[in-house]
Amino acid sequence: SCNNKASKFENKFTLTEKGEYIIQLDSLTTYYTPSIQYHVINDQRCISFTNIYDNSIYIYSYPEGNLINRFHFKNEGPNGIGAIESHFVLNMDSIFIFDENTRILYLTNKTSEVLKKYPLMQGFKSIVKIPDPTIYTRNPLVILGNDLYYSGIILGDSELNPTGKLNLKTGEISFIYNYPITYNKKETFHPYYYRIYRTFNYKRNLFVYSFPADENIYVTNHNDIDTSYYAGSKYIKKINPVFNDWSNYSEKDKLWRINPYYGEPIYDPYRDVYYRLTDLPRTEEDYAKETPESNDHKLHSIIILDNKFNKVGEVKLDRFKYYKYIYFVTEEGLNILKYQRSIENENYAVYGIMKLEKIKTN
Repeated sequence: SCNNKASKFENKFTLTEKGEYIIQLDSLTTYYTPSIQYHVINDQRCISFTNIYDNSIYIYSYPEGNLINRFHFKNEGPNGIGAIESHFVLNMDSIFIFDENTRILYLTNKTSEVLKKYPLMQGFKSIVKIPDPTIYTRNPLVILGNDLYYSGIILGDSELNPTGKLNLKTGEISFIYNYPITYNKKETFHPYYYRIYRTFNYKRNLFVYSFPADENIYVTNHNDIDTSYYAGSKYIKKINPVFNDWSNYSEKDKLWRINPYYGEPIYDPYRDVYYRLTDLPRTEEDYAKETPESNDHKLHSIIILDNKFNKVGEVKLDRFKYYKYIYFVTEEGLNILKYQRSIENENYAVYGIMKLEKIKTN
């Protein structure tokens, strides 16, 4: 059973910030982006991210932080992509862009031309429950051959197949996978607990899913492997975000701010480990004492799993120091946006480089 695994947990590794990655922003860009990606393209290490304020993708060198390129996209016309939300760079001449308003995925090239359009929510028989695509840093696209995988949700509903499998040649979409048994209860969870997060291990073709109300992670190749592993936090006793009065906004907001929550799994291919981000519980007293702005900042930890999904560490993050929703992994470590450093000077976005270190035993 899982609890048995929890007690066997060995604290062997930690994450320590060792240095910063800093990029200089132009007047159109802020530190916030829903979609960021690290790549090595023609031996050039770089990051790319979407600027939702001016419909662009920016590309910066890593680790220098110099602006290398900016792709600007039209809203309308034959090469219009609507309002850019997220992106996925396959190579510099094949860039996928997702428009959150129309739920259309566009394939574009380096001259910002639209090569192909894939509507992700149109043309289905009405009897099918269509997951609303959630494509961003925390749920990146995965492309295997002609198949593109993405995840989607219906807030408040777990009786659907949350993974879309899009055939890039034909445009056909099938829906696969299921929510875990944790969600088969009669109660309704808080709407945000129906979100779904995943990462992908390209070395072993494994999709790793995390569901907010479940301490386990779920590992599958969407074929013949389908298993789960304990990946809970030592700071989270039980998650019970049951919620029925959806019209009560302040109660809904408070429950979301103070309840524990299991978030994003991240595969680190350079160290062959996985990280799982969490929101840790806070007390009602803490919540009542603070302003809405500071209550925006949840308390987080990062769980570390080895390549066999054994839990080998857990690190609490300083509550106001990092913004855990914007991250990427490089050879140096896990890069997480530093919130306080990034808001004190709007000309820069600053990332802390978290290095995996073995805990020294006496």
